[in-house]
Amino acid sequence: MAHTSGNILIGLVLLTGSALFWFILNRIRKQNELIRRLDISERQLQEAVKIKENFLANMSHEIRTPLNSIIGFARLLSKKPQDEESAEFISAIRDSGENLLTIINDILDLSKIEAGMIRVDSRPFAVRELFHSVTTLFHHRVKEKGLGISVDVDAGVPEVLLGDATRLTQIVVNLISNAAKFTDTGGITVSVSSDGPDQGNVRLWVAVTDTGIGIRQDQLASIFERFSQAESSTTRKYGGTGLGLTIVKELIEIQHGKIEVESEPGKGATFRFYVPYQIVSAVPVLADVPENVIAAQPRMEGVSVLVADDNRMNQRLMEHLLRGAGFSYDIVDDGQKAVDRLREKKYQLVLMDIQMPVMDGYAASRMIREDLRSSVPIIAMTAHAMRGEREKCLESGMNEYLSKPIDADELFAMIGKLLDASGIDRSTVYSRESGPKGDAQPVFSFDTIDLAYLRDLSGGDHEYETEMADQFLQNMPDELGQMRAALAANDLAAASRVAHNMKTTVSIMGLSGRLSGLLDQLEFPDGDTDIMAAFGRLQLVCERAMEEARQFRISRRP
Repeated sequence: MAHTSGNILIGLVLLTGSALFWFILNRIRKQNELIRRLDISERQLQEAVKIKENFLANMSHEIRTPLNSIIGFARLLSKKPQDEESAEFISAIRDSGENLLTIINDILDLSKIEAGMIRVDSRPFAVRELFHSVTTLFHHRVKEKGLGISVDVDAGVPEVLLGDATRLTQIVVNLISNAAKFTDTGGITVSVSSDGPDQGNVRLWVAVTDTGIGIRQDQLASIFERFSQAESSTTRKYGGTGLGLTIVKELIEIQHGKIEVESEPGKGATFRFYVPYQIVSAVPVLADVPENVIAAQPRMEGVSVLVADDNRMNQRLMEHLLRGAGFSYDIVDDGQKAVDRLREKKYQLVLMDIQMPVMDGYAASRMIREDLRSSVPIIAMTAHAMRGEREKCLESGMNEYLSKPIDADELFAMIGKLLDASGIDRSTVYSRESGPKGDAQPVFSFDTIDLAYLRDLSGGDHEYETEMADQFLQNMPDELGQMRAALAANDLAAASRVAHNMKTTVSIMGLSGRLSGLLDQLEFPDGDTDIMAAFGRLQLVCERAMEEARQFRISRRP
């Protein structure tokens, strides 16, 4: 009996153990299955996000390309003689195209915000210039509706702030566009003020006020929600997706700001927001310095240099610098000519631009190293300032990299370093001249151009300064015209080339700090870039710069 009971007990233990073992194995199997399904689900989600991003990118390109052509040609047609009916049709085409482009931009912006792809870049920007450019952009549009637009920047607002000027512009443009849409009489006022400063930081307050249809009190709480508009009839009457204010709110909040709205039906609305920024020093004004102090330049007689650059102003700059330092030099305007010249003649140094016709600087440098088997030092000179550009130049066989605008001291220091490393015999004598090369001239300071860079390059050579101002006044209208024509034809490749060349042109008159961001947008446009708006701001600054360059040129007349 006891023996039977023991066997039964052992059997129960074994049975229980087997059941427990099976239970554990089954739980592990289910857990592994769940992990596998979650992994598949995560991969599918990531794939879906990639598909969505690719779809949005393709949609953006495929729709924007014909839209830009439609809008561009409509604008060109609007400038030609036409009867009243034709003018109405052209206006309808242009307005419909611009509305559709706005909707596409809103959808893309919201998708980027959702994906966390919106970056906030901090760079110094001129506050008053930014708001002046934005309101100028809308001047013609609101005038067509019989409205007025004005901007009032409080005297206490700092001149220069550190922050993302592109995002601030996008916010203000959206708010003004919204105000213009819902305003039929009266006008729009943009008011700018600031709180602080507090330990070098300031809150920039911006208020956009209109005299439009207004918003009911019970609708104010939901006005920033997605796809929400104050009235159900608003979409039918005024158009739009209801995303504009949502995007504004998101852009403000990712910059640690806040937005609020005040409104009454029939009395307009005021959208007021702030964004914190850091105060930075203002752009230095050219000081009155005696012109008989001329910077020392190294003397390098007997050193032969080949310059490859297709920009006439940059060629003239290199001529001035190299001749002043005693170099012998030859200049060609494309990479293929540089390679051919090196087959025929020996040079101790090559100054190579990157973007040139026929053959660019990368390809030319590779041919010099691989086909010619030459070890001549090559310095890249480029207006590209993108991350990884220096590494790309070095991989192509170049020895060093200089970003435009070229700094003379940096250029000569780099040349001396490379020539020493190459074991080239040279005589370097530093000398400081005691008097100016021409009659003493007054030192001028302007609001837009900055003559400091030109004076530093000229070393007191007034004839050279006058020549470069003339070259600027000759090149700038041509390049603006080329850019305008390229954008009207939706030829983004041509517009990119013009923008790249303009970086050298504007640098001569000290405009690189003001215009490098706009020229980067035009040279490398992305989904966030409003190309026509960027060109409008560029043209505005360039026109002011040309007027000041004319004043400078007149002041140099005997």
